[in-house]
Amino acid sequence: TYALGTGLEGSEALAFAGDAAAREVLTALGEGELTPDELARATGRSPGELAGVLTRLELAGAVLAFDGRFRRQAS
Repeated sequence: TYALGTGLEGSEALAFAGDAAAREVLTALGEGELTPDELARATGRSPGELAGVLTRLELAGAVLAFDGRFRRQAS
């Protein structure tokens, strides 16, 4: 399964199919690392909304947080 234009594949594409904010964050992260401020600029989401999205993604094992930056968890 692949979500066209998002860079999301397999279980990641299915897990966040109904969560536009999560898909935007995962797409913005791509293969890199971003701070919450950089993610806010990249996605247009508010810091408060991103906090919730990043928490959901961390709990799902889709992203890792370290040194104030986030990156996608390797599949």
